[in-house]
Amino acid sequence: MMDYSNIEELRKRLRMHQKEVADKMGISVGGYQQIIHRENTTVKNLEKLSEVFGVSPSYWWKKIEFPGQVVNEPNYDYEINLRSENNKLRKQHEKDMATIDNLNEYIANLKEKLTKKNKTD
Repeated sequence: MMDYSNIEELRKRLRMHQKEVADKMGISVGGYQQIIHRENTTVKNLEKLSEVFGVSPSYWWKKIEFPGQVVNEPNYDYEINLRSENNKLRKQHEKDMATIDNLNEYIANLKEKLTKKNKTD
């Protein structure tokens, strides 16, 4: 069973506007509102929502109970935290790569200066 309340709950928790989500999904705000009001929910739209919010498609489904067993929902906060941590690591990696590029340029300049100095000596 689809849990539509999760859509708006997650959007608000991530501090995103409906227009921002709709733009990232490639649909209009009206199209997004149709989804949250259960009028236009397709697997494709759920996949797009999952991608925008950084969660697995199973995020949108309520816990289903079968006689004698329970199918557990994923840990949504973990998924959100994991995506956040991945973003932090990516940004740190970009900074590290820029530092390496700067160091390589510095080393190349030093080598060039040493080469020039050795030629004049």
